Amino acid sequence: MPSFIHILRHLLRGLLWLAGIGAGVSLAQDVSAPLNALPSLLSSPRPHREAVLTPVPESFDWIDRDVPPNPRLEAFLARHAPSHNLQFSISLSEEFSDNTDQEDEDAETEFETSIELDTVYRVQWPSSFISLANSLEADYEAKQKEADIGFVNFALQAGYRFLRLSLALSESLVRDNDLEVASASGIRVNQNNFLRNQVTPQIRYTLSRRTGLHLAYTNTIVIEEGDADEDDEDEDRENSISHAITARIRHRLSQTLEGNLSYTFFTDREDSDDTYEHRMAARVGYRFSPNVQLSFRTFGILTERDRREMDAERYGAAVGMTYQLGPDLGLFAEVGATRFGRDDNGQETRANWQIGLDGEWEISPRATLEFTSNQRITNTADEVEDVGLVLRQSFDLEFNYELTSALEIELFATYIRTDFLEERGRTTADQDREDVFWRAGTELSYEISENWSVSLEYRHRQRDSNDDANDFKENQVTFTLSSDFSVF
Repeated sequence: MPSFIHILRHLLRGLLWLAGIGAGVSLAQDVSAPLNALPSLLSSPRPHREAVLTPVPESFDWIDRDVPPNPRLEAFLARHAPSHNLQFSISLSEEFSDNTDQEDEDAETEFETSIELDTVYRVQWPSSFISLANSLEADYEAKQKEADIGFVNFALQAGYRFLRLSLALSESLVRDNDLEVASASGIRVNQNNFLRNQVTPQIRYTLSRRTGLHLAYTNTIVIEEGDADEDDEDEDRENSISHAITARIRHRLSQTLEGNLSYTFFTDREDSDDTYEHRMAARVGYRFSPNVQLSFRTFGILTERDRREMDAERYGAAVGMTYQLGPDLGLFAEVGATRFGRDDNGQETRANWQIGLDGEWEISPRATLEFTSNQRITNTADEVEDVGLVLRQSFDLEFNYELTSALEIELFATYIRTDFLEERGRTTADQDREDVFWRAGTELSYEISENWSVSLEYRHRQRDSNDDANDFKENQVTFTLSSDFSVF
């Protein structure tokens, strides 16, 4: 197995080679603007929900952040863009499910009534900003005659810049029981309540007009709220707390060439198992023309478990290109390979790729389209559903059409395939397990007035696994009445 020094040596060689190219380019093009004033050449497409829920100014796009999915608030904000700094909305929903327990057999129907209070706060000054989105929800299941109060979905991004120094904070807090909120790949096999809190304070210091240093600390806590008297496999589920310390240096070689180098130390402490990781990455971005941007990245990850010697590794590289189709729309494509393995299992190589639209494509004045797809190896250690390393392949499509000024229809479809690569994690998972999760549906929304709206949604969710016990099919129909009001 390549050692830590071996992988680091290859990263440094690549940087020296790139620096040599950049030195030649920088002779012809000097960086006349400060680093903070120049748009980054290293940014990758972010999930669209970030722009909808907690948008971040371009000058703070360097912030490390994680915005959890909040489907109901996302759909509402897509139709009601906040017109004031502080905005509230309240929603009353009635949902019918033909398989509320998401079981392969003996499906049971359920009617669920829920009330949700949403808060959106956005304010921006020349050198600082705050962006907040929060949802509080309570629901009641008619057949089970059970109520649950205290579901929350909170996301906050804030930043402040003073001369060379920039401070930022990213935080997310989720308490829920939905499998898609726990994991977008739909691999969760129970409906217990869970709580996940992630907070990332970070600092950035501009060393010179070309160079900046970024330091970040991330703390993630996952708590499972399973019933203590349940006698099943969920008793083995564990809580966890993870820490990540990241140091990143960014250097602008010219107005068209930029690179960064980062190192992260990650530790995940569980009740019965500890994990330590050393993550190294290098990335270079080059603006080929006003509309074309090229990128290259390479990474190496060494893993230690149970305080043993390094027993697992992942490393790889990828090349990408972004073509700017318009001011707010780009086409992004990246392809590469990842090699991974453990001492006892040998080495494997898998392709990684990402293709999609960076923004909404306005097909016509009434129609928009969003599309993303990717495949990558992911460590789920800091997710709610920790199953170790997985290979995820996903396709996501969303189409919106404005039938009239007050009536809009949305069509959506998602396909996610998950291959489990390890037999470890807080949850019980087999290395040979393969899940295919997909959902599709439509939502019709109508604006009754400036502040009142109704919507009707149909959603089909299905998971097909090579373990029949994890299969399920579910159809949901949801009717929602919403009202919003602004304060200032």
